[in-house]
Amino acid sequence: MITLQINNPDIENFIKSNYGVDKDKLISDFVSFIKNRFDSDRFSITSQEAKQRVEIAMQELENGSAIMLLEDEYNKEMQEFISTL
Repeated sequence: MITLQINNPDIENFIKSNYGVDKDKLISDFVSFIKNRFDSDRFSITSQEAKQRVEIAMQELENGSAIMLLEDEYNKEMQEFISTL
């Protein structure tokens, strides 16, 4: 048996709002996510690419061209993304 402890209020709230007390569905989705993650490199990026993405994001923030999302928009986009995993 493996026990995971989550110490992140945002993730905890996401889990509570999407799964409630349905631990079986949470476990099923988590297992699917892990299997897909290691069966596919579609989400993998190099450290250089990650660095470039952060640099671009910082430049966009500094020059005012970054597109900021409202919390509801962010939550919707994250839920849509997570549902694709």
